Amino acid sequence: WGGGGGGAAAAPPAQPPAGPPPPAAGARAPPPGPQAARPDPATTAALPSAPLAGSKALRAAASAGDPAAEYETALRFLDGRGVPEKDPKVAAQWLERAAGRGLAPAQYRLGALYEKGVGVARDPLVAKAWYQRAADAGNARAMHNLAVLTAEGAGDKPDYAGAAQWFVKAAELGVRDSQ
Repeated sequence: WGGGGGGAAAAPPAQPPAGPPPPAAGARAPPPGPQAARPDPATTAALPSAPLAGSKALRAAASAGDPAAEYETALRFLDGRGVPEKDPKVAAQWLERAAGRGLAPAQYRLGALYEKGVGVARDPLVAKAWYQRAADAGNARAMHNLAVLTAEGAGDKPDYAGAAQWFVKAAELGVRDSQ
């Protein structure tokens, strides 16, 4: 099943500190900032059962809580690979699980779904919170998107200095649009 799928390369995720549970699909996350805690992986097990896709090994790994397998399953539902049809709502459920376990590419993709309102209710604050988590873990594309939302003032007033810092970090990691 290929492991990580098509996400941006990121540093290995750090163990997230205990805190409030991650946002459920369609729910609001805590606003970004120092008070925004990282999702607790133990809480993602309580998410409703989501349909599976892929080989027997991929299905078993995703069911067992392997974040890379959950991420790959999400990508299959987003792209319509190996499933009857694309299903962004199911993809969001799988991304919630993988993101809650600290997988930065899943956090980035989940942020993108919330930013665009694909499979979940559009919510720039939730998008910004997931981008923040992915950016903190080293995901360059999340750094760029976080910079854009920060400059636009997603759910708040624009913070150009904060945005500039994230643009610089993303540019240093090779994101051309941040240069």
